[in-house]
Amino acid sequence: MNSPRGGAMTEDSLFVGHTPNMPSSIPHHLRDDPDKGRTFGFIVSGQGFNYTIKDSSFVNYDGSDAVAFGSCSHCNFPNNKFQDARVTTVQNVSFTDSPNKVKWGSQHTFINPDGSLVGGSLSTMVTSKWSHLEGVCSALEEWDSSLECPREEMMATLEIHSPNPFSYFKNDPMFVRQSDEGGTSDWSSVPYRNEKWKNPKNGWAVGLLTGHTYEMHWKKVDFTSITLDVTNVLAEHYFYIRFNYSDFRDHFKIHYNGEEVLGSTVSLPVASEGTGASFQDMINGTLTVLFSGKNDVAFGTKQASVVKIEGDRCPREGCPEPEVVDVDREPFIRRWSNATQWPNGFLPEHNQDVEVKEEWRLLMDIPPPKMKTLDIKGELIFDEAMASTTLEADSILLTGELKAGNSSVAFMRSATIILHGNQGSVPLQIAGDIDIGPKALIVLGKLRLFGQRRTVIWTRLAETAQVGDTEIKVESSVDWQGGEELMLSSPSHDQHHSETAVIKRRVDGRTFELEEPLEFKHFGDLTNHEVKGKILDVRTEVGLLSRNIKIMGTETPDRYGAHVAVYRLVDEEAARIFEGSTQLSGVEFYNGGQFQTVRSTFDFQGANGGLSFVRNCAFHGNQNTAMYLKRADNIEISGNVIYETVGSSVDVLESDNIVLQNNLAALTHLRVPNPGGEVFEAIGNFMICCFDVAANGPTRKCEGVTLTGNVAAGSFHLSYFVRGESCDTQPSKSAYQGNVGHASRIGVLFNTKTDGECAQISGFAIHHTTEVGIGFNSKTPRVEVEDVVLADNLVGIGLLPCNGRTAGTAEIKDIVLVGNSDNGGCGYDEDVECMDRSVTRETGVGSRTGGSGSAGGGVLYSGCGHR
Repeated sequence: MNSPRGGAMTEDSLFVGHTPNMPSSIPHHLRDDPDKGRTFGFIVSGQGFNYTIKDSSFVNYDGSDAVAFGSCSHCNFPNNKFQDARVTTVQNVSFTDSPNKVKWGSQHTFINPDGSLVGGSLSTMVTSKWSHLEGVCSALEEWDSSLECPREEMMATLEIHSPNPFSYFKNDPMFVRQSDEGGTSDWSSVPYRNEKWKNPKNGWAVGLLTGHTYEMHWKKVDFTSITLDVTNVLAEHYFYIRFNYSDFRDHFKIHYNGEEVLGSTVSLPVASEGTGASFQDMINGTLTVLFSGKNDVAFGTKQASVVKIEGDRCPREGCPEPEVVDVDREPFIRRWSNATQWPNGFLPEHNQDVEVKEEWRLLMDIPPPKMKTLDIKGELIFDEAMASTTLEADSILLTGELKAGNSSVAFMRSATIILHGNQGSVPLQIAGDIDIGPKALIVLGKLRLFGQRRTVIWTRLAETAQVGDTEIKVESSVDWQGGEELMLSSPSHDQHHSETAVIKRRVDGRTFELEEPLEFKHFGDLTNHEVKGKILDVRTEVGLLSRNIKIMGTETPDRYGAHVAVYRLVDEEAARIFEGSTQLSGVEFYNGGQFQTVRSTFDFQGANGGLSFVRNCAFHGNQNTAMYLKRADNIEISGNVIYETVGSSVDVLESDNIVLQNNLAALTHLRVPNPGGEVFEAIGNFMICCFDVAANGPTRKCEGVTLTGNVAAGSFHLSYFVRGESCDTQPSKSAYQGNVGHASRIGVLFNTKTDGECAQISGFAIHHTTEVGIGFNSKTPRVEVEDVVLADNLVGIGLLPCNGRTAGTAEIKDIVLVGNSDNGGCGYDEDVECMDRSVTRETGVGSRTGGSGSAGGGVLYSGCGHR
């Protein structure tokens, strides 16, 4: 039956909590939530919209486990558009022996025209408790956590989604408060709705009373664009939303249902102007937008009125292109120790802000004090004459140059950069108050660090090392020394059979005594499997983690490490372009990245300032992805050891001409801290131009990306996620050459979306995966697998991939396929334990788990089994 408000209706009904034959209510055993066993008389369903219940009675809802009304069904599956601030009309209802009237599962509003719901006679509204409504609504004592609101006002539903830059809003709450001329309310914290939700997913939803103005903000950066969906606004009702912004905005473009609505910079719009009218206060930095039922064509339907807001720093006719400014440095070198060369004749003191001026060339000939913000506009140089130099600051802004050694002469002393702070520290602000976050080294100039050259960065074992051994022998002759730290990759299907070790004594160039006994067995014998010149090599990799130049974050309980980011910044106000670039060799990154954010250990974003490279470096103890490249071209990443990340080892997105060569990456943990949330992760050692985890969607194809000689030695989900190549590509000309993957769930997830009718994958050796060596992720009429080696995998090649999609035909040629090698690992070697699939609740990290895994709209692993 249809209700007066256009939704469904229940009429003339009787709801009984229990009868004399059943003295207590019937437990609801199928509910898997904290209210297990609770019985509801009437549940407002997840699809309830403008529902009406009238002329009905509730009897015997008097036990601790019985409630007349429940405002949420499927609270564990909150996947409907109107989950928050839905509206239900309740009229002429009665309660007999039913003191328990409501259990809130989510925000909801009951309109009660006759007061029968609350035992009164006046029309009223009842809603769940929010701070931003308390200024108008009053507490309803007999209803737990409830508010009673004046009936002359209407509860509107607001959904906010698609914020950009997305990565800076993800997982953060939105704050809202009522702000009228008569005063302001307290702030409500509106939780972020992640990928589990729908319409909006990755956004926020909240109810607002019409007739008021509301302020909204987030704790990080200003949005460049955002979308708001509004429902339940009658023709005579309206409300305003005010956003503040700190970055410069020349104007805002506002589109209502696709049509642009021009705003004002003079006065606030009146309600009669309709949704989308706005006022930009250029002095106070606010934008106020009107939402009105006057021009709402969607009322009474399940459709929303859509308002999209875009902020622009440039005039509508566009900004003039700034020029890169070259600065002449002084012909002499200043010394940090010389007070006369500092402003006012004093050396910088502890916890001060320090500026290295644009024209300076400054040598750190004494240890600098710990600083708040170090602003390097000129040239700052580590002194080779100092045995050890530590540079400490809360954050460093580099628009000039920071140097240690050069490409011809390596820096041989000890240099350490330490960043201080935690999640609550003051964030670093750059041009226009853009919020970069705390504990950051932001590179808008040149970062040039050249550490000691090492003969070998990583190699493989030459002999098998048993559990409890304190000595290892490696394949290559190396220059590793006592006191330096190593990583040993997993030899089995379980990535957690990797470990670190400290060298106690160098026996010779290939043999080393360790400080502590090994925890796991590590295979070191070359297998005898050889077919057509292809040798199966499943030996443990050993990598060097120690370097003489080190960048690190202080360790904190919130797991906020150092964040190094290379940017290209166009500063219209200063009419300058800042081009960040890095040339790093022999640098160690420790405790980098910031947990449960999008800030990786090392980011390249929009950085194209000449050739940048990261060579022979080490990344370990990462609290996030180690290296993240987005819209950053012409970068070489080679010879690096990446050990233990929260998220992927290397993630490349929308970037061209990227070289990934001879890198060793191992041990990736899930990002989501709660068990079960890991199914929404897409994590791998090398994620190449297929899926943007931060934006929760696919990404464009990259051009000129090559992977050669890399080893993905352990991952929560994937060793590699790559795009297929055209089938007319010869293996010798492939962008993928000589790459190895093992100790993961899927070795290569092969995205077969290409421009043609046939996609090819080649150039990989995959062993010890728990599900499939090579799997396909989308539809292409034909796929080809060539020049690969596969061993010790549950399934070698998954022609029917776990996401239920498949190619039409497949050709497999010139491959080595071994079911059980000399080191089959778990299930074959009694010395190798099988993996523990549990997740550690305290740390939020663990080994692989079962079930379905999702990455945005496409399921990656639905239906996959386990070894």
